Amino acid sequence: MNINYNLVGLGFIGKIHLMAMNNFNLLDLPIESPIIKNQIVTRNPVDRLSVAKSLGFERTVDSESICFGNDDIQLLDICSPNIYHKDLILKALEAGANIYCEKPLSMNDSETKEILNRYSNSKSKIQLCYTLRYIPAFAKARAAIENNAIGEITSFRIEYYHSSYLNTDKPYAWRLDKEISGGGALYDLGSHAFDILQFLVEPVKEVMCFTDTFVKTRKDSEGNEKTVTVDDWALTHVHTSSNIKGTVEVSRIAVGDDGIRVRIYGTKGSVFVDVYDNPLDVKYYNFLGNKIHLHEDYYNDNSYYKHMIKFYPSPKMSQGFFMDSHIASLASFLYQIENDIVVDKAPSINQCKNIEGILDACQKSVDTKSFEKISI
Repeated sequence: MNINYNLVGLGFIGKIHLMAMNNFNLLDLPIESPIIKNQIVTRNPVDRLSVAKSLGFERTVDSESICFGNDDIQLLDICSPNIYHKDLILKALEAGANIYCEKPLSMNDSETKEILNRYSNSKSKIQLCYTLRYIPAFAKARAAIENNAIGEITSFRIEYYHSSYLNTDKPYAWRLDKEISGGGALYDLGSHAFDILQFLVEPVKEVMCFTDTFVKTRKDSEGNEKTVTVDDWALTHVHTSSNIKGTVEVSRIAVGDDGIRVRIYGTKGSVFVDVYDNPLDVKYYNFLGNKIHLHEDYYNDNSYYKHMIKFYPSPKMSQGFFMDSHIASLASFLYQIENDIVVDKAPSINQCKNIEGILDACQKSVDTKSFEKISI
């Protein structure tokens, strides 16, 4: 059985997905089905055809001309701007194709509800690209928390910082238009941060969010001044379903402090993951504040850790955590498709279905200046 692979978009993240897939054979990953590069879906199919053929694809089409065959396994990999996600997903569901979609799933919670309603009657599988779940340190941290290594969770702090948007010469792009992206740092980085929070702790119940935009205009590729309509920075106070409290801060202007840092505090100790420092391991502190080694017994027998580590490249074959986690995420999904299984805690639509509800509540909270409950 072949996997017919169809890619939507050939921008930065689309190229990352292709680079990830092209590493599968070199890494000897446990995927048996041949992957056939079928079509690239693009707004400029004629202009992109020669590039597509050089990458091994048979043809290019626009979104209206997507054609899924009746034979073999069909997979649509969505790397388009966020505004197009919903319609592409519904088209794939109607054809019975499997869907691998960049985050967030949709522009808002109402679109997500429409997708969930259609998905409930489908045999398709949907996985979101919440690739932090495929970082070994986070998988270890979750297993340790499940095994009571830090006791009862008391609080948390999550930081996801980039800095490149502080450069005023960075050109205007679709990510800076709220009508196309849905939001700025909150949607781009916050979606990942809220997902890893729920992966490690529990679902979010309510949020109070503050945002700001520091670079308010940018020039587009033709030199025209454009107004930025999304946030550069967001700080969210979070209450989980059992009322554990903590904060999530995201920024695209945190110059000198780029990183992904997650701290989970408990009654017996704490875990700290600093992805830029070490994506492979978790820092563990006992209740006296002493840094000690986290024993392998806490995670070696954990079913999710055992699954994801099969797909994460070894240190000798690493291309950096960003590419490594994309390799593991896409390979894991293909493995689930060809074996017709759903791995618990992988970022399926059912695991991640309320992220848009959280983002919507954050945006509403910015206006109301109060806590807002999650609607999904």
